Amino acid sequence: MIMKQCRYTSQIEAVFDGEQKGTPELERHLETCPVCSATLAFLKQLREGVKHIPHPEPVADPQFPAFMAGVREALDTPDRRPRGFLAVASLMTAAMVVALATFVMIKGGPDPVRATEVEVSTDIEGAEVGWYDSEDDSITIWINMAEDDL
Repeated sequence: MIMKQCRYTSQIEAVFDGEQKGTPELERHLETCPVCSATLAFLKQLREGVKHIPHPEPVADPQFPAFMAGVREALDTPDRRPRGFLAVASLMTAAMVVALATFVMIKGGPDPVRATEVEVSTDIEGAEVGWYDSEDDSITIWINMAEDDL
């Protein structure tokens, strides 16, 4: 909770905690200042709330050996998880990833496109026509013009 500060706030906190004694001037101020009276109400509410927090019971001397026996039992009990199975499964997965990566690197990319280039002529002056006839019977044609002739 963020509260506004007053120049008397630290004195009110000190009086509330018993670090110093209150003065009549501080009492008069407390009656007229809403910030300080809200601070005092907050401190009282906080102290009352802390009283209701349950405190754990301490371990008494006769209980201590039983307490430590329970701790030792928990520490000495073997873990029943199948550690060997998980290690083998992890190792097999890593080996498969390495094998797959090696296969992809050795195989390489897709096969290169095979086409036959044929030069032909055109009636357009300064233009050159080229075309490719690929194995799947598709033909690609293009026209090259001189750089200055658009």
